Amino acid sequence: MFESSEKEFQFCKLIHHDKVSEAEPLLDLESTIEIKQEAKKAIPEMHASWLEVDEQVMLEICRKKFKACVHVRNALMESRSKIAEATFDKWWGTGFDVDHMLECQMVKYI
Repeated sequence: MFESSEKEFQFCKLIHHDKVSEAEPLLDLESTIEIKQEAKKAIPEMHASWLEVDEQVMLEICRKKFKACVHVRNALMESRSKIAEATFDKWWGTGFDVDHMLECQMVKYI
């Protein structure tokens, strides 16, 4: 089990790009920012094939996380609010900008 969704996502991305030797050291990193930086160094340019599956990969990662914790799953299912992660990443999260929540990619899965 990965400690964070981001670590698993970046690991999957590296494996998808046949960067196994670069993926394994990610397992020892704790900082999400560091994990993203190392993945970006290993893959300066994404393969088009990754861009076709990246959202599905993250959705599956989120589903695993959702299934793993009944308490969190129940709290989220009972919530009537839209919930988005506040991170520096404006693709998957809000980028610390509440107004950006409706524009982030993951909002379509909420």
